[in-house]
Amino acid sequence: MASFPTHNVINPWVQGQVPAGRSLPADALLHHVDTHASRLSAALQAQGSAPPPRRRRLQNNLQYLRDAWPQAEWYPAACPPGLPPKENVVTAMKTLTKLWLKEGRSLDELWREDTDDAARSGLLIAAVREKRAVRLTEDVVTLALRRAKALFRAQAQAQPQPQPQPQPQPQQPQQQQDDEENDDVERERREQEERPVSEDEFQGWGDGRAVRLHLESLLGGGRGRGRR
Repeated sequence: MASFPTHNVINPWVQGQVPAGRSLPADALLHHVDTHASRLSAALQAQGSAPPPRRRRLQNNLQYLRDAWPQAEWYPAACPPGLPPKENVVTAMKTLTKLWLKEGRSLDELWREDTDDAARSGLLIAAVREKRAVRLTEDVVTLALRRAKALFRAQAQAQPQPQPQPQPQPQQPQQQQDDEENDDVERERREQEERPVSEDEFQGWGDGRAVRLHLESLLGGGRGRGRR
């Protein structure tokens, strides 16, 4: 068990030590295991056998894989890594796992084996076959990682790109000139409406014809100038 820890070994041992459905014995077991593990590290360090710091990084990456993969099984029994797993294999596998999860894909797809159509098999299975590997090696994981990046890059490029919004067309000179003339006519009409009436005009309003002419000048004067 110390040389080749697997679920097949640890599961029966746990079942024999901790009754099913009993939380107190489980807590006690975890406490003692953690305590002995810390003492083991201290004992190894005291005799100069402690693993280097990079080994701690490897253990952290292994823990990530165990947490990320279903049932903590990040490789099948038919294609295990070397034991203990090499750092470059674990690092590449962690990168592939994070990329696959980031794209919202199921990790089970990577090891999927399709006996009817090899092209539909997972990237890791395909890489194992291409490399004719009997173990999970760095070359296998690197090949699967490279193909995963190419797959997601192609999918991103295949997505329809947003169409640019049409820019407003510049106003034509004739249309701009007509608009300016209409603005001038409207401004003159307002000025005439607001202009005060002189005394001579007021006295002439006794004549109905003078009143009518004055109103026509106010209402129709602008239109006459607009037609010019």
